Amino acid sequence: MKYQAYPDYKDSGSQWLGSIPSQWIIFDGKRIFNKRSELALDEDEQLAASQKYGVIPQSLMMQLNDTKVMLALKGTSSFRHVDKNDFVISLRSFEGGIEHSDYKGCVSPAYTVLNASKIISPRFYRYLFKSNPFIAALQSTTDSLRDGKSITYEQFGAIPLVFPTTDEQENIANFLDHETTKIDTLIEKQQQLIKLLKEKRQAVISHAVTKGLNPNAPMRDSGVEWLGEVPEHWEIPKIGHCAFVTKLTGFEYTNLW
Repeated sequence: MKYQAYPDYKDSGSQWLGSIPSQWIIFDGKRIFNKRSELALDEDEQLAASQKYGVIPQSLMMQLNDTKVMLALKGTSSFRHVDKNDFVISLRSFEGGIEHSDYKGCVSPAYTVLNASKIISPRFYRYLFKSNPFIAALQSTTDSLRDGKSITYEQFGAIPLVFPTTDEQENIANFLDHETTKIDTLIEKQQQLIKLLKEKRQAVISHAVTKGLNPNAPMRDSGVEWLGEVPEHWEIPKIGHCAFVTKLTGFEYTNLW
């Protein structure tokens, strides 16, 4: 894939970003996103954060995973409010779990909710937060990752982030939507092809071991439902006529002869 170069680049001053287009601005995360401290509203639905689906209602999470999710039994008064297009630092944040929300609701106080303090394209930052270089930058902020410790707002807020113009953020997000959709479609087609090839592989094996390799061989009914017709010259002995069980202390095995 070829990308058109910008006229000029500059050193971002950040190791994870490297060189960036000269007109782009760099802000620390805390200058683009605030930590939302607003408590849950009475009408807020309980949300769940996942790396696969982002921030979605618990009820939808149960449907998608065909499972039950623990709901808050003592109410959600201590939960944090989430607005649409907020981001949530999840419990698996060091693996890239900074999740975008398309929904209004509330999340457990164990999560940190981020809301933009500047006008942004949420889709642009959704892609940025899932990029491998940013995830590596997240992981470099703490030494406690092996303990499963979440990234704090202070750690997130210290990471430099790019801030193109809002129009350019939208253009980049539109491009990525288009390209990733094409790639996802290709992946789906390849997965379907792989499935068909696996079925063909099994069919080839099954036919060879039950019908033989000669397509012109005379056939006869085997008298066995799962075998169907077999080559006329094949014998159909019972397993007991061509195998015996050898017993040893503690285990047994079968010999075929």
